[in-house]
Amino acid sequence: GQSALGFDETVTPVERVQALIDRAVRDARSSARPDPERLLDQAFLLGIAWGQTLVRHRGWRWEMLVAATGEEALAVVRPDRGLAVPVLVYLKRLVAAPAADATTWLTFNMITDGRFDAPAGALSLIN
Repeated sequence: GQSALGFDETVTPVERVQALIDRAVRDARSSARPDPERLLDQAFLLGIAWGQTLVRHRGWRWEMLVAATGEEALAVVRPDRGLAVPVLVYLKRLVAAPAADATTWLTFNMITDGRFDAPAGALSLIN
């Protein structure tokens, strides 16, 4: 999946991965008449690549989050479980909403800088 974005996840520096993801989001949003199925596929690939950078470089892990409604979402979760990002939901929203800011790189940097802190015992979501 990630090879479609032009990098090898095991050796490419995180900055390069984030730049490629950011560019891919912007490219997907610039299409005059985007195909909804293609956008969903792109959001999936980008979400997995984006989440894997947190897994690889920050020790996060993949989990399936289950809402009280029973709805499930694949997410990357901080080791202390204080913060989670349902990556497919997050990237789908960014890819499908051209009017919204493309914030993949900003969000990644804010997470790695510790700017999203949850109270002890709480789980905060970024989506």
